[in-house]
Amino acid sequence: MAGGLWTFGGRLRTPEAPKRVDLMCEFAWQSGRQAHHRHSAHAGIVSLGYTAPVAWTPRIGFEYAYSPGDRTPDDSVVETFDPLYPTTHPYYGIMDYFSWRNLRNARVSLSARPTTKLRLQLDYHDFRLAAAEDGWYSSSAKLLQDKTGGSGTHVGHELDFQVDYKLSARTAISAGYGHFFPGSYVARQKAQVADSDWGYLQVSTAYQPDHDTGRWRPPRPPEIGGSEE
Repeated sequence: MAGGLWTFGGRLRTPEAPKRVDLMCEFAWQSGRQAHHRHSAHAGIVSLGYTAPVAWTPRIGFEYAYSPGDRTPDDSVVETFDPLYPTTHPYYGIMDYFSWRNLRNARVSLSARPTTKLRLQLDYHDFRLAAAEDGWYSSSAKLLQDKTGGSGTHVGHELDFQVDYKLSARTAISAGYGHFFPGSYVARQKAQVADSDWGYLQVSTAYQPDHDTGRWRPPRPPEIGGSEE
């Protein structure tokens, strides 16, 4: 419960492995009150992938995230899903322009492991509003809204490329680059949102306590490119 909301949900997931199809399904439903408004919303994600039993173990994946918006934003019922926590980065593009609110996100993902230490991933996203009358929400705020619905629903595309490399048993380095292509929704509102680029470089290291000696020691080797939850 957060902010007067009750959120119920569940997830079903199968592991990724060569010569296997992997599946993930997630659904959430919300009910409660926000100030003087009743809240009723839901959201869901489904993804399907296949890892080929060949060199580099390439995987192709398809994902669709849906979160209905509020087609009548001025009434007493809030129908925009509240994701509670910002989980945008691993799901809705690394540029964090979108969140699980009023969203239809179709994603195609390609990944490969040239070596046991190196993982490459390429993602394409097509972003559309679920309700034209509701707004476009980033991970932190509502960016644009046309309550008439006249601006349509196609917000844009995003292309992301990421590289993960395991330097040692406890240290990994990651880098990524994303490019956003604004859609017709942005153009019709004459918003100052142009083609944009974003990149990152990070190094992560980890220790865990050894309960026998009381000292900190390196954990098991990190999984490169694992799920972020």
